[in-house]
Amino acid sequence: MALGEYTNRIRDRLIRHGWSGSLRVERMPGAGHFVGFPYALPTMPSMCGLEPSAGFAIDFGGTPLANARAAHDSWEVVRDELSFWGRTLRNDVQEDRRNYDEVIYRRMSTISAAA
Repeated sequence: MALGEYTNRIRDRLIRHGWSGSLRVERMPGAGHFVGFPYALPTMPSMCGLEPSAGFAIDFGGTPLANARAAHDSWEVVRDELSFWGRTLRNDVQEDRRNYDEVIYRRMSTISAAA
């Protein structure tokens, strides 16, 4: 499968289903399919696979160095995204609060006028 083909499929499916948000793609050369938060799992992602039981192995691919670098570099991406969504949610909550206050004010005004 060509590099980025799955990413394109994901993007196309999100668009077909009405996704209006952004899609951020980060390519981490040499990294495998397991990129954890830095320092979260001391033995991962520096190891490229594990064997949870005899006869069963999981190979995440990539090299230990590339996986560790991807975990480190992706943490900045995660912080940026969390910061963006935190600001967005705060703005939405503040807007909802303003709308709520306006609705309550109108209702109270209607009740006062009827009394």
